[in-house]
Amino acid sequence: MFSLLSSFLSLLKDGTFVRFKDRETAAVTLALVLKSQVNKKENCKDEILVLGIPRGGIVMANIVANTLDCNFDFIAPGRLVAPNDQELTIGATMNDHKTIYLISSIIAELDINEDYITQEKDKRIKEINEKTKRYLISNHEKILTDGPIIDSTKTPPDQDSFHLLKYAGNYNTIILVDDGVFSGASVIVAARWILANLRPTRLIIGATVIPDEIIPLIKKETSKNVNVVSLISPSVQRFKTVGVSYQNYMPVQEKTLLEILHKNRNKSV
Repeated sequence: MFSLLSSFLSLLKDGTFVRFKDRETAAVTLALVLKSQVNKKENCKDEILVLGIPRGGIVMANIVANTLDCNFDFIAPGRLVAPNDQELTIGATMNDHKTIYLISSIIAELDINEDYITQEKDKRIKEINEKTKRYLISNHEKILTDGPIIDSTKTPPDQDSFHLLKYAGNYNTIILVDDGVFSGASVIVAARWILANLRPTRLIIGATVIPDEIIPLIKKETSKNVNVVSLISPSVQRFKTVGVSYQNYMPVQEKTLLEILHKNRNKSV
């Protein structure tokens, strides 16, 4: 009987029988799980920050933050893709020109040269800066990107200020949220940047689905002290796409993201 129960619970965890209705439903469940991970002595508003990865991660992080009554913002890594295959991830980068993660096995197998990787990285950094500007300028305020300060009416005055650095050293716990993890590249670079620049005492990564074998990879490539929380953890062999963990996995419209970010920015004023 016990072995049958264990097998059934294993099937639940690997996603055989579990599909969430949508990101919002998954976020409510994730928030409840994360709540049990948070130190009850911490003042959520002052000591815990929730960061979402665009696009689906922002939708989920917003719900998690509201449920836990924590502050909320976004962090934007850029996924690096293989030549002639936009679906194949070969790594990820932040736009500080320093924080990068490469999947060396795929790069070696495809014999991808350094020139291509440099060009791909520069392309993604430009996209991240443009994306960050759109996300923050919607509030018609002076904004910070992960590159230079950007003012909607002025030329960037310097190269030393980065979006999110205002949080450096201010939060004991940071929770990084995404709607699903496939290769782990994006959460790895985001986590590396957070640990190096924001210096939280504790970093928790939460997602609807992360392949079982990717969880130890994330810890290996970031820190053994990073806590990884996944509602569903299928084996890599069984895992096809993040979308199969949802009944509704429609693309998140940018208008939706801007509304979420605008509302949260007004709450923090």
